[in-house]
Amino acid sequence: MSVRGFMRGCLVTLAVLIASMAFWPGIAVAWEDNTNRYNVVMVLDASGSMSFTDPNSLRSNAMAQFAYMLAEKGNRLGGVVFTHEIAKTEALSPSESFEERDGFLNALSSVPAVGDTNIGAALDTAITMIDRDGDANLPSVVLLLSDGNTDLADEEDLKQSLETKAEAIQRARDKGIPIYSVCLNADGTADVSEMRQISKATGGEFREVKSAEDLRSVYEAFYGLIFGTTAKVIQEDVFPKNGKLETEFTLPGLGVEEVNIIVYGGLKSFSILRPDGSVAEANSVANDTFTLIKLTDVAPGTWKLITEGVPGDSIIINMVCNTDLGVLAEVEPEEGVINPKDSIAVRAYLTERDSKASDEKQYEGYEAELQIMNASDESVSDTVPMSLAGEHFELVRPLEKQGIYKFKVHVTGNGLDKVSEVLGPITATFKELTEAEKNNTAPTPVENPVEHEVFVWPSFSPIGDKDLSIDLATLATDKEDQELTYAIVSSSFMDDDYNIKGNNLTITRFSIPKGAFTVRAMDSLGKSCDIEVIVVSHSVAMITAIVALVGLLIAIIVLLILLYIALTRPFRGEIAVYSNVDGSYRGSSIVGRRGRIKLTAFGLDPIGINYSKSYIQATGKSYVLLKTNVPVMFAGKPTKEVRVENGVNTIVSSAVSDNSLELHFRSLMNSSPFTGGKRRPKPPKPPKPPKAPRRGRF
Repeated sequence: MSVRGFMRGCLVTLAVLIASMAFWPGIAVAWEDNTNRYNVVMVLDASGSMSFTDPNSLRSNAMAQFAYMLAEKGNRLGGVVFTHEIAKTEALSPSESFEERDGFLNALSSVPAVGDTNIGAALDTAITMIDRDGDANLPSVVLLLSDGNTDLADEEDLKQSLETKAEAIQRARDKGIPIYSVCLNADGTADVSEMRQISKATGGEFREVKSAEDLRSVYEAFYGLIFGTTAKVIQEDVFPKNGKLETEFTLPGLGVEEVNIIVYGGLKSFSILRPDGSVAEANSVANDTFTLIKLTDVAPGTWKLITEGVPGDSIIINMVCNTDLGVLAEVEPEEGVINPKDSIAVRAYLTERDSKASDEKQYEGYEAELQIMNASDESVSDTVPMSLAGEHFELVRPLEKQGIYKFKVHVTGNGLDKVSEVLGPITATFKELTEAEKNNTAPTPVENPVEHEVFVWPSFSPIGDKDLSIDLATLATDKEDQELTYAIVSSSFMDDDYNIKGNNLTITRFSIPKGAFTVRAMDSLGKSCDIEVIVVSHSVAMITAIVALVGLLIAIIVLLILLYIALTRPFRGEIAVYSNVDGSYRGSSIVGRRGRIKLTAFGLDPIGINYSKSYIQATGKSYVLLKTNVPVMFAGKPTKEVRVENGVNTIVSSAVSDNSLELHFRSLMNSSPFTGGKRRPKPPKPPKPPKAPRRGRF
């Protein structure tokens, strides 16, 4: 064989070997598997107040324990330290040894505590870091620690931070990045609602602690929530006289990939024995307050930890397992419509790196329950225990009541906690379905996302918007159903920011300048669609509101001045008004001064108008105006305003009778020096009625 042929054969053989490695058990699998692996960004407050709330920097120990517990390979770790600005960042990168993680932690802890608190910039940086450096095949999570809330001295900087925070929350919602936050409220002055809102809006969790000593337990709890594991206390004792303590712990046959043993207390040395009695290899790292021991080559059975310390010293030993456990669940029927009396069958299988458990012994120590959920918002309404049936958990039962159901299987045990994907929906009904209902389709969003914009004025302002109402019934349509059911699945607004009555969503407080609602539209048979409703509010600045109010007040003052001028114009003459009721005249004349004279002042008989609401209005000119509360007849037309000219006998009659008013205005304007002092003649007196005959004939 030629050298060239030999080399070609070697290369082909090598290629075949590399390709086949993926199928060999235990070869090149662990580092490729993404089970329980994350892009993790730690966001740390280093504002000046942290030197008072955490003077001993116990937050560093809490973060260190979290970082050390991460699986040896597969995660990416990044960090952001913030004050009134971004003080330091550590890019997301693989961190696969204690030495690498020590370097990461030392970098975050090196920033001195100074300045104010800019949470918006910190979250924006963290989300951008995930976008830029994160592994797209991994889910992501952000851990936020602060001792307060957004606090910046400059008003414009504060406004910008709040807007940036709102944008970061929305980006986290869009990308499915939960933010786990803890508020170190040591002095009780922090407004914890801000951090609670951040976590609720993004699907994370919030914790408040009063002492930095409690941070470790919070980070431990967050680790359990994120990675589906629980810290177990396996020993709490004092070292005996010989200084050695033996602690046994048992590992299950499925689901444990690594074991973290955390020892609190003075530890001189340790050793670990495998179930077969051999000495196990383990990596360890020591911190100020704990020692963490990591086992990566694990096997089911009973293990033994031997620790050595100072006799009489206290020791606490916790165990936290990194898990590759999964739950694969199925339901029959998968979805659709059944009679409530008919049974559903739910089966759940434990998995390890997506491979089903093949031995009943692997289920030892685990329990399962079926969680029955409301289909609209997927909240758990009931739980039912499941039974072990060979190599899976099982439950067969009727739904009994009419309704729309969804399900998931919750598995716990051996310090692990896992939930399956959501199953369903299944509709239980006694009704016979039509062909159209049997072929039911899901609702369709009219538009997605939907954006609403509102300008919010200060509460003291009598003008502008104070709230926003959204008709949820306009968000989706359905081929089969005219009416849909709507529910809020999640929101970046706080619970007391809004309320729902029927299908009307009203936002009464805008705690963030930009927020969103995930609204689920569901038809009568359980099919649904989700719509993202984004609400952008623009707060009208205080100075703008004040300027607007000042302008409004000026306008009111101008109107009042004009009204005052109108009401105080001089009559400059004498006005005579007489009523003619069935030929009987009654009235008087008045020399007017200013404004108006009500008709009640003239002593008139009633003709069908309200004299207290009718008046003579001065104009300051050589005429006056008669204004009535109801129309009167003048010049053959009904009107409420009649112009009474100087020296002209003006007659208006009632619109409902033959009775009338006679008015005469004698202007004194021409008696001024500019008119030669001539006066106009007095208005004629009204005619006297004829006298009745005395006696006899005439």
